[in-house]
Amino acid sequence: MSCRRHCPRRSVSVSLPAYDGQIEEVSSAYPLATWTTPRAQTVQTPIAPRKMNVRQVPVRLVQTVEEGNALALYAARQGQAVLRIRNTVADAIDTFDKLSRQYDRIELFHARYAQVDRQQRENEVLTRYGLKSRPQQRLGWLLVATQVVEQSLDLDFDLIVSDIAPVDLLIQRAGRLWRHTRPDRHPSARQELIVVTPDPVAEPTVRWLPPSFERTARVYQDITSLWLTARALAATGMVDAPDGLRPLIESVYGMEARRELPEGIIAASNAAKQAENVDRGLAVGRLLPLHNGYAPSQMWEDDEAVQTRLSDPTRTWRLASVLNGRLLPWAALWTEERDYRRLWALSQVTVRTYQLDEPHPDGDSQPLVDAELAQWKPWEREQYRLLLLRENGHGVWVTTAQGAARRGAPPNRKVKYTRQIGPTVGMRAVMG
Repeated sequence: MSCRRHCPRRSVSVSLPAYDGQIEEVSSAYPLATWTTPRAQTVQTPIAPRKMNVRQVPVRLVQTVEEGNALALYAARQGQAVLRIRNTVADAIDTFDKLSRQYDRIELFHARYAQVDRQQRENEVLTRYGLKSRPQQRLGWLLVATQVVEQSLDLDFDLIVSDIAPVDLLIQRAGRLWRHTRPDRHPSARQELIVVTPDPVAEPTVRWLPPSFERTARVYQDITSLWLTARALAATGMVDAPDGLRPLIESVYGMEARRELPEGIIAASNAAKQAENVDRGLAVGRLLPLHNGYAPSQMWEDDEAVQTRLSDPTRTWRLASVLNGRLLPWAALWTEERDYRRLWALSQVTVRTYQLDEPHPDGDSQPLVDAELAQWKPWEREQYRLLLLRENGHGVWVTTAQGAARRGAPPNRKVKYTRQIGPTVGMRAVMG
């Protein structure tokens, strides 16, 4: 019997002292367990870190995406296992496209594949860069990925080159660097986190992030944390775990760090706060009064789709293809799964509606599409759209769909899907 599957997971228990009526001063320990009573009384208990988490990771800052890509490529050519982290799917695909023209031991991993393909990509990444990976599997491989590698996956790289991100996320990313003891680690490897960031100058303007970081600015709209992170890493030159983690985090999120900010950063921060206040107002306006229970609400129209996240509206598509005159879920082409509902769940991918909103009529296969949709429940036809892919050779699948009306954008969009890259609309990655 496999204990991994059938035995309860090991848990870490922390013995907290009985509260004696005294409120302790805020501890600077890290890690720290804090217990707060309903009366806001607190007990703080330092936790001893695991041995593997005690280390110092050198940090080097470089200022251009091109330099970061070049350093990642150079290390891979030396034989190291390298991770290049971009902050968006579109940036990751762009970097992958450029570097794959120069180097063939390169892979891409993000969260915007159909589920069946994401599972396969995740298994491949764990096999090549995980705990049990062997030198012949890792030698000279370069993984271009998004934040999907930050948490949950037990991965180990010889070098990490990351876009700038808030300090707590960079600490997570650094945890994938030399994560395991490897006597056979490539001799050219140096334990180093390279961060691609604009220079944290003393007097940045509101446009401190250049156009090459345009998509990063959409993910982290308040650049205050990014500038403070870059400044803190430039000053320390390392991630010192665990002793230096709290001072490093406080240098970005602490009150002292944010008390005297440059005018350019203040202006950017104020703009971000204004946008956040607008979003908060929209969210509050959508709240259903708890005391009403499940009673009909006068706040929403019957046919109104209310988003759970304040972002561009999205549409979930179920990918399909025609094989031997039968319309099949995308996952049926690649797995042994036979459960009809699970096959469709594994075939789903989410796209912003301005890129793809409605399927394009397909005269040849429309009867098959209509017959399939007739089997779906009403809520499925409302929630999902069916995207019929046709093989175009060399692992490329194509179709045409309609995007939401947008100035300068054609109504019909060419869609391409590969299991390696995922969906793209025209030349652009979806959900970028």
